[in-house]
Amino acid sequence: MKALLSSLCLLVFAAPAAMAESQIHDYGTGFVNEAAQVNEFLKSMDMKNRGEIVPQRIIVDVVREDYMNEADEFALLLSVPDVTQGCYTLSPLEYEASYIDPYYLDIKVKHYRRELLKTDAPHLDCPGQYSRAQALIPLSRRDLNNRGTQEIKFSTSAATDTYMLVFGDDYVELKPESTVVFQPESEQLGQGFVFESSVQTVELYVPQAQDGDNVAAGLSDFALQKGFLPVQSGGHSDTDDETLLVRDEQGVLGSRLDDNDSQGVGQIYVSRKVRAENGVVDRKVPLTVFAKRP
Repeated sequence: MKALLSSLCLLVFAAPAAMAESQIHDYGTGFVNEAAQVNEFLKSMDMKNRGEIVPQRIIVDVVREDYMNEADEFALLLSVPDVTQGCYTLSPLEYEASYIDPYYLDIKVKHYRRELLKTDAPHLDCPGQYSRAQALIPLSRRDLNNRGTQEIKFSTSAATDTYMLVFGDDYVELKPESTVVFQPESEQLGQGFVFESSVQTVELYVPQAQDGDNVAAGLSDFALQKGFLPVQSGGHSDTDDETLLVRDEQGVLGSRLDDNDSQGVGQIYVSRKVRAENGVVDRKVPLTVFAKRP
C-alpha cells in the first residue's frame, strides 16, 4: 500500500537552455505557431488511430512504497485523472527519465493506451473495477543530492513544467515553478512538498563498560562499520555509561527503535588486564553495544 507522504517535500530542477520548450504556444506573449499546431494535430490523430493518448493533465504526488528504504527512498507518482471501467483498461503511462548533468532530471511522458480486454463474453467477464493510467518513478534523496540535481523538468509533446528541488539534512523540498500540465495532487504540494527521511540521531552506549575501558575507540570503529555518522565524540549519558551519538543515514535501524526502546545492536572488544598463571596479561573482552533514541 502506498503511504502518501503529505508532509514530504521534493525539489525539481529546470532543464538546460539547449532543450527546447513547447514550440506551439508562447504563454508569455500569446503567440501561436499554427504550422506546429497542425503538425501536432496530425501526429495526435495518428497516435489516436494506434490507441495512444497524450495526457492533457497529469497529477503529481509523492509516495513511499513498503519496500523502500525509509531513510532515503521515495517515488513520484504520475496519474492521469481519466479512468475507465468494464471491458476497457488503461495502460501505464509511458515515460523516459534521464539526468542532464549536473543540474537537471528530465522526465518525458509520452502517452498511454486505452485497450479492449480480450474476453469471450464481454457482458459477463468484464471486471467492475476502475483502471487508471499511472507511472511510478523511484528516486533516492541521497543520489539526487550527490548529483547536484536542482530541478526536475516534466514534459509532454505539448507542454513543459518545472519543479525546483531544495535539500536539507533530512528532507527534499519540491516546489512547482509552472503547472500547465503537471499539477500537484494537493495545494500543499503546490506550495512546496517536503519529503522527510527517517534519518534520526541514535545513541550508542555500552552499559557493561568499566573504568579504564577504551570504549570511545571501540564505538567509533563500530559506528563506521555500521554506516553511522558520528554527531559528537564519546561522552557520558545520564547513567554515566560511555556513549556515542550518531546519525542513522543508511536506515540501519529504521523504525525498529521506539522513543523509549533500547536494543542490543552488536559488540565491541576492549582490552582488560586479568590475572593468569603467568601473571597479569591483557585480554580482549566482548561488550554488548546498545542503541536508543537520545
